Amino acid sequence: DIKQSAILAMANLIAYASDIFDSKKLSDSITTLQERSKSEALRFAVMKAFYTIVSSPKKLPIDKQLESCLKDVLQMTHKILRPVKLAALDSLLAICEKYPNAVKNSSSDIVQDVAQLIKEGDLLVIRTTLKVLKITISGASEPALIALLQVMLEFCKTPVLNSLQDEVVPIMCILAGKNKGELSPGHICESLKAGTLEKTLRPVAAVIANILMLHKEEIGKHMELYAKVLANDSESPQNRKLAAIVIGNIGQSNDLSKNDALNMLLNGLLKNPEEEIKMNAAICLGKITLGNKAHYIPFIMAQLKTQSEVSYLMLVAVREIVALNCEGIVEYVKDILPVLKSQADTDDEGDRTIVAEIIGKLLLANETLIYPEVEANLKDAKPNVRATYALCFKYWYFKGKHDLTRFGLSLVHLLELLQDKSPKVHKAVLDSFTHIAHVNAMNLRTHCTTLFEGVLPLTVVNPSLIRTVDLGPLKHKIDDGEPIRKGAYALLGQMLTDLYDKMDLPAIVDRLVDGLADESDEVQSIAEQILIKISEMSPGVILGPLEKILEQIMKGTKRLQEKIKKSQDVDRSSDNIRGFLRVLLAMNKLPEIDLNLKYQESLKNLLSDKIVSTLYEELCKLSKQQPVSYTHLRAHETSLHLVCRLLLEKKKQK
Repeated sequence: DIKQSAILAMANLIAYASDIFDSKKLSDSITTLQERSKSEALRFAVMKAFYTIVSSPKKLPIDKQLESCLKDVLQMTHKILRPVKLAALDSLLAICEKYPNAVKNSSSDIVQDVAQLIKEGDLLVIRTTLKVLKITISGASEPALIALLQVMLEFCKTPVLNSLQDEVVPIMCILAGKNKGELSPGHICESLKAGTLEKTLRPVAAVIANILMLHKEEIGKHMELYAKVLANDSESPQNRKLAAIVIGNIGQSNDLSKNDALNMLLNGLLKNPEEEIKMNAAICLGKITLGNKAHYIPFIMAQLKTQSEVSYLMLVAVREIVALNCEGIVEYVKDILPVLKSQADTDDEGDRTIVAEIIGKLLLANETLIYPEVEANLKDAKPNVRATYALCFKYWYFKGKHDLTRFGLSLVHLLELLQDKSPKVHKAVLDSFTHIAHVNAMNLRTHCTTLFEGVLPLTVVNPSLIRTVDLGPLKHKIDDGEPIRKGAYALLGQMLTDLYDKMDLPAIVDRLVDGLADESDEVQSIAEQILIKISEMSPGVILGPLEKILEQIMKGTKRLQEKIKKSQDVDRSSDNIRGFLRVLLAMNKLPEIDLNLKYQESLKNLLSDKIVSTLYEELCKLSKQQPVSYTHLRAHETSLHLVCRLLLEKKKQK
């Protein structure tokens, strides 16, 4: 510990008080650090020290010393201990950024060496490695670049690419920019296409598009080739989707409005009988709109107004536009908002959700311009419109991306809709508040009491929302209130995490008792999770209504046992029993639960069934709790003094 502290102290002296060192002392200090890196116990401190020195606000005369250290730093990047690996990578990146002369003669070695780290699958390691490669790649030899290309092509097949697209694109463009043999754009793009997976289509398409745009004079030729793939019914759906996204990505920064063949192709594909092809065409249309908004936005708005059969696809296109550049279309908002309102008045929940997402993202771009329209439509006479604009809050609120004063005031309007008579509106309001509570519940603190009082009644089963559908010889019961109860419980559970001190926990537990008996498995599951959370946060609140909770668990388990015996929904019923048992396991930790005869008797009755007992033991192993034996629980059939004697004996043994 003393050595580590001394190493870090020396690093800070060099970094911030270098004027007290002459060149020899600086050189000797770096040499000392190199020697200390050979000690396994000091490696992490040495790598941190290197980073501190290299990140000094002053440019120190240590290029030659750092050049001699590179080999040691590179070795540290391959150590098993992750902190050492990350510290070494941070030091290497800092050296590359601030002391390029120290690495110019070692670029090939660095590229070949750190490229292997990409194979490890560690997101943070890969991100830093890619930053190092971006700096050193230009000075590397052709063999080193070809070796790197093979690693990058394999990496582009992994889901991690989705998180690192922005870091990968410039590296692949530099490789393709060599325009020679394996490093030619055509070869790299074909290799990327051959290994593309469905889950990496979008980032791979972005890489391909950026590579193809390296040579502006050949864009027309590439567009023609990919348009043929998109139009070819014999091509695989995946290749056609990739082609659509590539065309769209190119169209984001290039005006394709005069490419009549492409525009005709997209119009035809929007009416294709295959849903996936239509969606790909809509996404492509949204992307290319950014290349010439003045041409495409009026076209999309006209389609939304007059062509109801493609309205959903046009909304998908608009969503793509605002997702990529919502600030860039603010000038068209006055034309877009009336059309969006007309699309909000629909019974199709999918359409309403897309409209809400578009409006929410437009709010992020310009709250002052958009919110008055939102506020007015929250009071619209049509419930579908109110529901849509209530849901837009879910897509509006992102931490740190809006004016909190405006947002806080707007929550009052959303709270008022909890008193709305429409179930659609209730569901939208609950979804929005749940998202806000998840991102940053503290923004709801001022309104917590009002919100709680508005949400709690929505957990009650509403008979007026239950309807029977006649299916000939069978009648099917549909509960339109289920999504509302599910949303209400989910919101209460989310609020408990940060706002429990502002909530009436006994009132919540009373509602949870009914939630355990809800006919909806999903509602029941959320109620169980909240009960477990409350039993951990405030155990005393559970002890009062404990008998009611146990009664519901016993009834529910007995009903599920009967289903299993009749071989009805065995897997589902077993999962539901597990949910009840998880609640009981959480109650095992309640204070003095060993003295609660009702709890012990209920547990004993449940465990007398072989199926329940097996499930209970499985859960105990997963939670690492000691299962209670059925033999021990039999003691509770006798008088209280025997129970107390067993507990006293247990205490003495401890």
